[in-house]
Amino acid sequence: MSKDRKNRVAIGMPVFNGEKTVAAAIESLLQQSFSDFQLIVSDNASTDATSEICNELAREDSRIFYFRQAINIGAEANFDFVLQAADSEYFMWAAADDVRSRDFLALCVSYLDSNSGYIGSTCPTRFEGMEPDPIRMGDRTLCDDDVNENIIAFFEDWHANGRFYSLFRRKELGFWLHQPKHFLGADWALIVQLLKIGKFCRLDYGHVELGRHGASNQLKIFSRYRTGFVHWFVPFLDLSRIAMKSAQAANRRQKLLLMWRLCRLNFRAARKQILHETRLKFSEIQRSIKTRMRHA
Repeated sequence: MSKDRKNRVAIGMPVFNGEKTVAAAIESLLQQSFSDFQLIVSDNASTDATSEICNELAREDSRIFYFRQAINIGAEANFDFVLQAADSEYFMWAAADDVRSRDFLALCVSYLDSNSGYIGSTCPTRFEGMEPDPIRMGDRTLCDDDVNENIIAFFEDWHANGRFYSLFRRKELGFWLHQPKHFLGADWALIVQLLKIGKFCRLDYGHVELGRHGASNQLKIFSRYRTGFVHWFVPFLDLSRIAMKSAQAANRRQKLLLMWRLCRLNFRAARKQILHETRLKFSEIQRSIKTRMRHA
C-alpha cells in the first residue's frame, strides 16, 4: 500500500465468504463522521461473491485496500495480515458482519487523544436485535489503577469479548503478531496482556452491533481448538495459563479470586462442549439407525 501520508486510523477487516453481510459492514465504516482512515480488507480465498463486492466498493472509495489471499491461510493468520498491513496511530479489527454507529470512530479517537493512560476505547456493544450489556458483551470499562483488579474484572463472567473490536493504540499491538493464537480464547488472551499496559474505556454513546454468525458463536469452535484430552475438561487451558502469568504480581486474594473465576469459566465451557458433542453423537446414531432401517 502507498499513501502520501499516514492515516490516523487503520481498520482491518478479515473476511471469508461474507457476501451476505460484507457490503453493509463496509458501508457502516465508510459513513463514519471521522474519515481519516484506511480500510484493509483481506479476503481469505472466498468461494462466493465476496471478491466482486469488495472490488466494486474499492473502486468507489480510495480508502479501501482490498487483498485476496491465494489460498485460505486460516482465520488467525488473516487477522494478523490486516494488523501487519496497518501503518497508523490507531487500529481496530472489524468483522465482516458487524456494523457501527456513524460516530464510533470520532468518539473513540477523541477519547484516546485525551486519555493517554487508556490503550483502547469502544462504544456499547450488542448482538443484532439485543440490548447492550457490558457484562454479557465483555466491553465494560476497566480502569482500576491496579492492573490485577482489571484482569480479574475481565473474567467476571462468560462473555462475548466485545472488547476485542475496540479502537486500539496500534503500537501496543505489535507483540500480538508473534504470539501463538491457535487456542480457545486467544482473543481474550490479547485483552489480558494489553491490560498489563493500559486501561480500557466503554463510552456511553454510539454502538457496535455484532453479527451472530461468527465462529465464536458456533459450538464447533470447541472441536477446532481441542488438541488434547485435557481440553475436554479444561477448554481454556492456554488462556488460563496466560491469565495467571499476567497476574503473577497479584496478592493472595487476587490470585485466588482469579483462579476461581478461571475454574468457573472452564467448568462452564467443558459442560457446554460435552453436551454439544453428546447431542452430535446421538444424532449420528439416529441417522445411522434410520439408514439401516431403510435398507433392511
